[in-house]
Amino acid sequence: MKRIPLIAFLVVLLAACATLLCVAALKPVSALAFAAFAAWLLAPYGLMAMALAALRRQQATELHGYLVAVLVSLGGIAWLAVILFWRPDAQGALAVLMVPVYQGVALVLLAPLAAWLGRSGSRG
Repeated sequence: MKRIPLIAFLVVLLAACATLLCVAALKPVSALAFAAFAAWLLAPYGLMAMALAALRRQQATELHGYLVAVLVSLGGIAWLAVILFWRPDAQGALAVLMVPVYQGVALVLLAPLAAWLGRSGSRG
């Protein structure tokens, strides 16, 4: 069980690195554009890393919180891959900008569910 937080951090880190590769694949016209895209697309990963650190500090043993971070990370990078490589489209730039919004919505919806599952699982 002690490896679960480490695995979750590793998945979030790898998804963040893959996101940077996707930003490079977008071929921004300047370093400032690269930095802006990277900061926007990496924001959910920073939020998840902070949440995972808080879970680890609380010594949370429930798998649910870690699973949320893994699912949202993998979902974000999968959606970027679909937008950029499998189904490129003229509106792909707008879709890329929406990925962090979708990840935020997923976090807002799944985090309370994970907390509820953790509480109800510890009672019974």
